Amino acid sequence: MSESPRTHLVSELEALLAGWHHYDSDRRAVLSGAVSFLAEDGADAGRRPAPGDGTEDEKVVQAAVRAVLRRH
Repeated sequence: MSESPRTHLVSELEALLAGWHHYDSDRRAVLSGAVSFLAEDGADAGRRPAPGDGTEDEKVVQAAVRAVLRRH
């Protein structure tokens, strides 16, 4: 069974959340913001393009991954 682009983004955030207790307040703020953004955008998902094709959801999650893991 193939994973939807949105499910993949949620999985990425869930993986980051597993390390929550290791993060400083800045990393927690970034991660909280990404989770909130994706949750709020979920309500609008039917009215805009699907994640995975360069949409804002994918950009936000990937930026959060880079910031939390300190990758540039």
